[in-house]
Amino acid sequence: MFGLQYRSPTIGFFFACNYLKFVSNLEYYSKVALKQIPYEESRVFKVWGDNKPARAIIGLLDDVELVFLHYDSFEDAKNKFERRFKRINLENILIKYNDENLKDNGSFEDFQALDFKNKIFITGSDKYKGDDVLYLEQSKDVGYAKNDIKPSFKVLNLKKILNQLK
Repeated sequence: MFGLQYRSPTIGFFFACNYLKFVSNLEYYSKVALKQIPYEESRVFKVWGDNKPARAIIGLLDDVELVFLHYDSFEDAKNKFERRFKRINLENILIKYNDENLKDNGSFEDFQALDFKNKIFITGSDKYKGDDVLYLEQSKDVGYAKNDIKPSFKVLNLKKILNQLK
């Protein structure tokens, strides 16, 4: 869209509690070796059971599980994750979270407490307030920001947000 290099290592899926833990301590997790664990040993298995997507690969960074959904092998997922992780600029980062994640032990308060200048909480509920809260009216019927990416682009001024990153 803007011709920018993709810098997020988080293509895939995190449980909310794992995501908050991960972004709360990015520097630590940048030094931890990513390893693969069997699907049946993952927290994901406890939730999805036998409904595993065909290409789901489970990675573990110490105590944080990552689910890679778009890769043919763990090595491919690991290489791309590590390459992108090295691109993170902790002084110039935008952290995104949404209230769909709150269903999995995530917390609005924990998100609010994150020590990042640039963060955004996307919601389909008007109960959340703050300068970093984006309300998606089109999600009000479900009460949370389901599939928040494309609807957010209609509301967000992405150019303004990117230019404000410091």
